[in-house]
Amino acid sequence: MMEHARTSANTALLMISGSGVGGAEKRFARTFAHLHQLDPSYRLFINRGLLESLERHQLAPDAGVHVLPEPLGPLDSPLKRKLYLGIYPFLCHQLMRRLSMAVAHLIGSSVYYASSLVLDPRFRTVVSSYNVRIDDTVSSATRPIFDFVLRHADAIDALSDDIASRLLSSRYNRGSRLDGRIEVMPCSFADYAGLESAGEKRDAVVFLGRFTDFKRPLLLVEAMPKVLEAHPNTHFYLLGNGPLEGPIQDRLAELGVEDSATVQFTTEPASFLASSRIFVSLQKDNNYPSQSLLEAMACENAVVATDVGETWKLVDEHTGIRVPADAQALGLAIIELLDDPELTAGRGQRARARVIGEHTVERAAAHLRRLHLRVQS
Repeated sequence: MMEHARTSANTALLMISGSGVGGAEKRFARTFAHLHQLDPSYRLFINRGLLESLERHQLAPDAGVHVLPEPLGPLDSPLKRKLYLGIYPFLCHQLMRRLSMAVAHLIGSSVYYASSLVLDPRFRTVVSSYNVRIDDTVSSATRPIFDFVLRHADAIDALSDDIASRLLSSRYNRGSRLDGRIEVMPCSFADYAGLESAGEKRDAVVFLGRFTDFKRPLLLVEAMPKVLEAHPNTHFYLLGNGPLEGPIQDRLAELGVEDSATVQFTTEPASFLASSRIFVSLQKDNNYPSQSLLEAMACENAVVATDVGETWKLVDEHTGIRVPADAQALGLAIIELLDDPELTAGRGQRARARVIGEHTVERAAAHLRRLHLRVQS
């Protein structure tokens, strides 16, 4: 605590986006609030639309926030996003100078809207990389900017070892000399307030996330008949929305299991997770560190997850079962957990203990603060 009182990080976190609130936005909003509490020199530069989205999720920080105006309207079209590329660099430079900031931490799309900061010798820059599918998030039009920022940033904050490895082995490392500049977050976290078991668990299986090929909700649908054959009273909740919603509904009807499934979007997943017994996380590349998975574990759900990437950091024999991306294997794992409620309850309790004890905002914020101070030394 003495160190926090003695040294100011003078760091601005930049969050500029028109795509709404996802796991990364939730995580960084909470991290900023914690950092500002520790060190009031921290500032958040954020566009108005994203701040309003955070407010709707009750995640907007209440101090240290500087709102970037949207004179052309929301960042909701390719044309507007291109036009803001000519506006926000100037505004960010202006704010950095006026507030005597020393470090700019570029998060998500801020890499594009504030890219010129990496060339200003008055500032140090940190870039966050939190998507394991790096090439999917960088278009051919924006790739030169992304390359430019990685080449000149003082440090890269990688959310996982997997992301760090992919950066080092990717085309982005050619000529950019990323070795020595990448630091890996020691954990992820969720807001655990209000996330707990209801005590009485039901034979319910929850999928929570975007309905996309990457998240693979249809894999769960294909496993349902086998599970229902062994445990006919099981109910499946597919919570989310996205392009696969229609195909999900169609396949449920084709398999004749629609009465055993609820497909809906919710802003209150805790009400489902509190009473469900099992959570499934079926991502293609990595289930670590999924926000939905952390929230489910905090609610004492035993987990069945695809055995990919660093999923093992959260899901092992103590907290659940890892399976190949196969409907047969998924169904058998769910049946195994439903067959033994007592053993499954123990896994759920250990899942909660793991995330509450190891994956905290305190650890994440302390890591970032050390990084922000280090790049200034």
